[in-house]
Amino acid sequence: MPRSRPGLDCLLLTGLLSLGCPAPHDDDAPDDDDSASDDDATGDDDATSDDDVTGDDDDSTAPDDDDTTSSSVLVDDAMTDPAGCTGLCLGSRTVEGSGTFSAAGFQTGGLEDRLIYDLGREVSCGSLDVRLTGFAPFSQYVGNPAYESQSIKFLGLFENPAGDHLAAIADNEAIVALKYAPCLLWDGAAGQFVDCDPGLTFLRDDIWYNFGLQTGNCDPGCTCDAGCEQTGGHAYGLDDWIEGGVGDVAPDVPSAYHYRLEWDPDGVRFFIDGAPMADVPFPVYPNCCHLTDDEPRLRYLFVGRTTFFGFGHFDGLTWSDLLVAECP
Repeated sequence: MPRSRPGLDCLLLTGLLSLGCPAPHDDDAPDDDDSASDDDATGDDDATSDDDVTGDDDDSTAPDDDDTTSSSVLVDDAMTDPAGCTGLCLGSRTVEGSGTFSAAGFQTGGLEDRLIYDLGREVSCGSLDVRLTGFAPFSQYVGNPAYESQSIKFLGLFENPAGDHLAAIADNEAIVALKYAPCLLWDGAAGQFVDCDPGLTFLRDDIWYNFGLQTGNCDPGCTCDAGCEQTGGHAYGLDDWIEGGVGDVAPDVPSAYHYRLEWDPDGVRFFIDGAPMADVPFPVYPNCCHLTDDEPRLRYLFVGRTTFFGFGHFDGLTWSDLLVAECP
């Protein structure tokens, strides 16, 4: 029998909140609901939808501020104080770079700017809510000319503190991450980035997600073929890795968003302003490797940028109202 999905049980897409669902700190942001897919961690080769959107300031689908009674809060941080979390942090928070804190939240302005949270324990079933203000990723993205294929993982949950999804895959660990791929190429003669293809608006407008459940080595006695998990290698398209895109959610005009992630041993749900963007089962290992079910063991949260290669950063994006909770 399939497992129940506590996250979906808690979030009613009509905008009402049932018991057991942690909530963000406010409730104004726009709605989007298109989806797409991709197959490359720096991907720029699969088309999706291409319409930019700008948001209004009223999100009736976001949950209320005061109902966390049936969940265990791990992090409650307005992200306004450089000295530490404004509310409960079960584990710890590390500030890297020279990002700025204000009453509006934490703003990134350089490649090294990010916050790293240790949730205090591994979480196999939980949720994350956060507010992004002034988000216009294509115009905000500042790339690194060392890499022609540009992208940034700007939010990531990992099993260990490395924050590098390739390392996580090599070590057979779980990952939940969000990425933006602006489709930029470095023009050395001109000394600047250029749009790799003005027609590829699907990259400009989309937010990608990377979900993988990769916990532990192959079960004892398994006889996996070459290329299976025991090699520690990585190839996109294997059964243990999913990458997909959500169209029309990355406008050029600065907008405000409420992002929500829910995860459990069954999979991951991704919402923007209360609207479901993705409901993806965790990939299943080939039977030769894992004879019993695995669970995600997520503990370290990267906000602003993960370790992944450091392609670039967002200049001027403000984060606020972070709430991470464990399922009851």
